Amino acid sequence: MTIHPDVISSLNSLPCFTEIDKISLVTDGLSHTCLKVITTTQVLFAKKLNSKTADVEVNAVLACAGQGISPHVIYHDKQWLVTEFVEGKTLVHEELELDSKIAIALKLMASCHHLSTVEHVQSIPSLDTRQSVNALLINPTSFIAPQRDALDKVTRTLTDAIESLMCKTGSMSVLCHGDINFTNILLGEDQRSWLVDFECAHRAPVEFDLAMFIAVNNVPKSEINFVINCYEQNAKLVINKTLLNLFLLFCCIINGLWYYNQYQNAIKEKNLLTLAKQQWLIFDEMNSKYKIVIAPRLSTFL
Repeated sequence: MTIHPDVISSLNSLPCFTEIDKISLVTDGLSHTCLKVITTTQVLFAKKLNSKTADVEVNAVLACAGQGISPHVIYHDKQWLVTEFVEGKTLVHEELELDSKIAIALKLMASCHHLSTVEHVQSIPSLDTRQSVNALLINPTSFIAPQRDALDKVTRTLTDAIESLMCKTGSMSVLCHGDINFTNILLGEDQRSWLVDFECAHRAPVEFDLAMFIAVNNVPKSEINFVINCYEQNAKLVINKTLLNLFLLFCCIINGLWYYNQYQNAIKEKNLLTLAKQQWLIFDEMNSKYKIVIAPRLSTFL
């Protein structure tokens, strides 16, 4: 894959670069255009930002980088985020036992959640569950009208249940990464771990981040209690399992929609459709077992 000349020109114009020797693509699970930039004095990481999420991502990274959770920020604007480059691999490619990967991820997650009073965090928007689903239903040809109505009804029901429980329990919103999958964790050559790729960041209850972690990594049911216990030990708090289950259903919905949209836009790559079905099968199984909301079997939509 080649780098577009406009990208190279844009990078060369950034004030943080004096003389660029080499630019290469970074493709290890990271979203958007990510580049390794070698100058005469530094090796840096540059990410082309999504215009819709640029402010959110920059503010989240600045908060986390300031506490050593993410690589140090060198430069940022509306188009680019430039940080120190971490030599290493994403956690998904590390030869570690699943429990070890979970422990690394949840330690970073808990550290992120403790930053709610840090500068930059308050400017990050709160999670809006209905808006998140509606934003993924932008393609009118993806689903027939009854399916779209069903998805909207299920989302409204889940939103009401989540908001009611949050109000009842006084759940606090914290800085949530929103997509802590193993590809968004870097393990450096010195074995230090880093959290990256914050474009899905929101302020939300900790149960949301934990639910998304379980869903997006397809954590086996046999490991969920370990996930909860590991997080509670790192964060020094108790997880509300009912709220976790509600958010897990929600996460399965939006993950399925995201994968399906990617399938529609990526020349029908079957693995994306498989991932979408996998998420909605988890929804169906959970909802059938716990009777959380009245809903059709979403997996039949795909």
